[in-house]
Amino acid sequence: MKRKILKSKVSGKQYKRFDFERVVIEKSDTRESGVGKKKVFKPGDKKSVKKKKSNITQKYAAVGYCSIKNFREIIRGMSDSREKFATCLNQFIETVTEIVLDKGGRLEKFLNNGILFYFPGDKSFPDGTTRAVTASLKIRYRMNKLNRSWKFNRGNAWQIRIGVNTGMILIEEIEDDKGIRTIIKGQPAELARGMGSTADAGKILITDSTYNDSGFKKGYFKIEEPYHMHIKGTDFMTKVREITGMIRG
Repeated sequence: MKRKILKSKVSGKQYKRFDFERVVIEKSDTRESGVGKKKVFKPGDKKSVKKKKSNITQKYAAVGYCSIKNFREIIRGMSDSREKFATCLNQFIETVTEIVLDKGGRLEKFLNNGILFYFPGDKSFPDGTTRAVTASLKIRYRMNKLNRSWKFNRGNAWQIRIGVNTGMILIEEIEDDKGIRTIIKGQPAELARGMGSTADAGKILITDSTYNDSGFKKGYFKIEEPYHMHIKGTDFMTKVREITGMIRG
């Protein structure tokens, strides 16, 4: 079966949908209630892919990280229905990918329990920060629809949280036989990842650097008062604001 192609409505570039080279499921031991060894499912052949082209650039961008809360517990809870788990995970990744590309962003591959994406704040996308926050709201809305379509009860619904931070990042783009892969590095990206891993379920948090960015149109969003919180992976308190929705009309 041929893989479908995702095309960004903004840039016109085409990207192949994610197909899972590796899905790690922690399978519960049938003899005990504990978790056994990780089992790796690797469809297709094991032929290594040679790196063809690598390009590293530095950009000013709004970086977002969308993670699934309690991902390990979800894996354990769905250990008896692995096909449904794989279907749900694929739909989650395809949803985030489609929304980010349509808004003119780029993203890394799904890793651990989330996806890192970025929107450049340059002449091509002067409102990159606004696009990043708009995409985050749309992802949350679409995830609520996915949960309803999966017919999970309230306690089993997949809950996401998103952190958005703005600053200078390093972007490595690797092109090989499987398409274009992007690796995002730098302190702004790490802080975004930490926010997306620390926030409560359903919340979208932004930093001061995002709030004060020239590309962030404050009048578009409902924004709560700032507060300080400890972000995972940092040794300091960070001022954050919660985005609760769009201002319509």
